[in-house]
Order: sequence, then C-alpha cells, then structure tokens
Amino acid sequence: FPVTIRGENNFFKPKKIILSIDIDAMDACSMKAVSAVNYRGYNPEVFREMIKYIMEFHTPPYAVGLYELNPLFDDLSNSNSRIIAGLIYDLFLKQKCP
Repeated sequence: FPVTIRGENNFFKPKKIILSIDIDAMDACSMKAVSAVNYRGYNPEVFREMIKYIMEFHTPPYAVGLYELNPLFDDLSNSNSRIIAGLIYDLFLKQKCP
C-alpha cells in the first residue's frame, strides 16, 4: 500500500534502488566459483534481464553489490569471473555519462 508521510503520497516518487546480487544464487552449471554451489539456481541470463529491466524502467541503481564470488574456485580461463565481469559491463553500459 502507498506510504503517506505528512499528507503526501510517496508511492510514485522516484526511489533509490540498491541492487544486491548474491552470486551463489546462480546455477552450478554456470557458476562454480562460489563457496556454496547451488544446483537449482538461476541462469546468469536471469540476472542480465533483471539488470536490463531495472535500467529501462527505473532510475539507475544508487548502489550495486555483487557478492560471494570466490576466484580460488574458478577455472584456469576465469570463466566464472568473466560472467560477473559481463554483468558489471552491462550495468555500466546502460548508465548515462554526464
């Protein structure tokens, strides 16, 4: 329900979004470089689509955090780190430069 403070309806005012992505929510086939591998997790494309949606229909995130990546568990080609780097790239690619 809309929050009313001092008689104003703040529901439709722009909000600051803090985006926190837990990397070990990704499925084990795509992301092995985490401490808790998730065999029924989300495909990285789900995260990419989520970022795309936020950037198209909302104000850009005020803060972004990507958590739980463990490079010690990554393979020699750093494939998991590259997936995360791609997500970061997509996030900043959509930002408007001043």
